[in-house]
Amino acid sequence: MAIPISMIVIGSIYIDECPAEGYIPIYLIVSGAFALVEYMIAIYLVQTNKKVLANIHDGKIDIKAHLRRTIAGTACCVVVGLFLFAWFIAGNVWIYGTDVNTDDVRADNYCNGTVYKFAFWLTNVTYILAGLSAVVKCCKTCQTLYKNYS
Repeated sequence: MAIPISMIVIGSIYIDECPAEGYIPIYLIVSGAFALVEYMIAIYLVQTNKKVLANIHDGKIDIKAHLRRTIAGTACCVVVGLFLFAWFIAGNVWIYGTDVNTDDVRADNYCNGTVYKFAFWLTNVTYILAGLSAVVKCCKTCQTLYKNYS
């Protein structure tokens, strides 16, 4: 949760310090806020499922009500996740599509170095982690196929 909170904080502090692309601080604030919402829903679902599994044999759990809450929570996570994906694409346009000057405050294309570099590297790290995740997934799939067919 440290990254979404830092996104909200940095975006809020530097909200008016990026005239080159005013949506970059807003991108950070909205992304951080929605990521926190998604985390909270996920935590709620995990805790609820733990309680249900711990008390399922008591007969005191309304399975249908629990299932409805789980489906609703999962649907909310999916909707928030889809929004974050679309917002991430928009953020890419704002971050990579702007010729930013982080040195001259008087320049029309000025953006505070802290907010711009934070958004820029956060986006880069997202791509790096996605790439590494894909490589690991491919390696695990190859390993599984090798074990099954050898």
